[in-house]
Amino acid sequence: MADERPAVVFLSHPQGRDSGDYSHRVTLPGQALSAHLRVIDIQTSHPDAVAVALKADLLVVTMVADPLVASLISLRKQAGRPTAYEISDDFADFPPNLPAHAFYAQPQIQALIADMASNADLLQCSSHGLVRKYAALNARYAVFPNQLTEVPELPERDRIAPDHPVLGWSGSAGHLDDARLLAQLLRAWWRHRGKQPDDGPSIRIMSSPLIRNVFEAAGCLVDYRPSGEFKDYLAFLDEIDIGFAVIGDTDFNAGRSDGKFIELASRGVVCVASNAGEYPISLRHGQTGLIFEDEPGFITALDALFDSPVLIEQIRSAAHAYVRTERTHERAALERLRHYLPLLQGRTGCGPAHGASIGTDPGRAPGTGLIVMTDDSEAAFLAAIGLHNAGQLEAALTGYMQVIEQRPDFYLPWQRSADIARALGAETDAQHFEQTAIDRLESQVRSAVSEQPGSSGRDPRGGGHRPGI
Repeated sequence: MADERPAVVFLSHPQGRDSGDYSHRVTLPGQALSAHLRVIDIQTSHPDAVAVALKADLLVVTMVADPLVASLISLRKQAGRPTAYEISDDFADFPPNLPAHAFYAQPQIQALIADMASNADLLQCSSHGLVRKYAALNARYAVFPNQLTEVPELPERDRIAPDHPVLGWSGSAGHLDDARLLAQLLRAWWRHRGKQPDDGPSIRIMSSPLIRNVFEAAGCLVDYRPSGEFKDYLAFLDEIDIGFAVIGDTDFNAGRSDGKFIELASRGVVCVASNAGEYPISLRHGQTGLIFEDEPGFITALDALFDSPVLIEQIRSAAHAYVRTERTHERAALERLRHYLPLLQGRTGCGPAHGASIGTDPGRAPGTGLIVMTDDSEAAFLAAIGLHNAGQLEAALTGYMQVIEQRPDFYLPWQRSADIARALGAETDAQHFEQTAIDRLESQVRSAVSEQPGSSGRDPRGGGHRPGI
């Protein structure tokens, strides 16, 4: 029997689905939400992405910055189909050391994101800081913080010397500034304790060699672990007692999630966090963690923990109980439903009144689970894009032609082939590829629109207006 529940489609730009960000923002929320609705995960590199996005009962666009997707949002609005747009990072203040900085620093990209967030029926953000900054873009907004999928029983703290807690920190190369700040704070604390940094205690670091060098250059005694898979990270957390969530006072950090806190708490590790970003909202100072404002505050917090094993035990237990009951994807799915259902039930042909089954029981077993849509042509298409971006135009063109052989109905390889042909001076070929891309795209849009209930099959925007590509 076909699943008649409304379809929520998460639309993302091409990226690895095994990354932490993708798991937190798409895969795990989608899996939890699929206990109540039909949920589809698709990326813009899929040949059917346009049709799937247009036909979704609710489309969730995960900070994609693409003029075509902006056109799809407008088409959906005219057809009475709701769209949510997610801002998961401060796109207007990406730090220069992050790979995405050059892309998001472009004024036209920032303007496009702002326009899409404004035109959507719901603006959703991953933190309260992002809502504070961008709520003016949309009268309807919601905060969906990162959550945890499984929280084990509180681990026993079986240190040989429980009065000498183990310090630890982990972060990617993108957290270079955080590492520098933490190293400075640790130096100040060691001086306060009347010690030299290399006298100990050591700090366990799981990161890149670059980050390791930051701490060693500051004179810290480092117990180093190289970066690994997520299971390696969890094993690392099991080896420490006190972890740090240290971030500087910037606009970008103000919008960051509290991922470090909930991860540390899930393994029974006490979190010492900056009074910035999401931390002062989710972490209760003195109960589920410690918040510090400045260097003296950091010293006071670390002194309190080092001088009181009882306080460590109280905080780790309370923090673990909090994340186990309050910060799960299953619980968060109900919060998403609270915002999504009014959008779904407010449009023609959807909702319980029209026979669609929408579950709201948190104990309900998921049906088919999250539907991940992939196509055999995507890997070849992304490889061709990589060659194109590297300036290997003829090799990229060959790659696009191979994709076209697999999926001649996919407009994007035609469009990119047009760009290459024009760059190579083959204007006649460029015009042919460009026109074919337009025809393929319009055909997909017409087909998707004609399948919508009550549609006459005509372009909802009227005569001959072509979607932007």
